[in-house]
Amino acid sequence: MGLLLILVLIFSIMISYIRARGEALKIDIRIGIFPRAVRIILWGGWLFFLPYKNLIIYLIVIMLIGVFITTIQRFIYGITKK
Repeated sequence: MGLLLILVLIFSIMISYIRARGEALKIDIRIGIFPRAVRIILWGGWLFFLPYKNLIIYLIVIMLIGVFITTIQRFIYGITKK
C-alpha cells in the first residue's frame, strides 16, 4: 500500500509539473480525466474511508489509474502541440 501511495504522489506532482512546463512554453495544457479538483476530492475522501481498510486500497488504485492516465494525456498533448 505504501508503494501505491508513493506512485500516486509522484504522478500527482507530475501532472502539475507538466502543466507548468507547458505554460512556460506557451502551451495551455488543461486536459485529463483527473484535474486538480477531482484529486483534492479523492484525497479528502480517504478521511471518510479510514475505518474501512479494504475500501481505501480500492480508492488508492482508482486514484493511481486516474493520475497515471492524466499524466500520460498531458505529456502526449504537450509533445504534439510543441
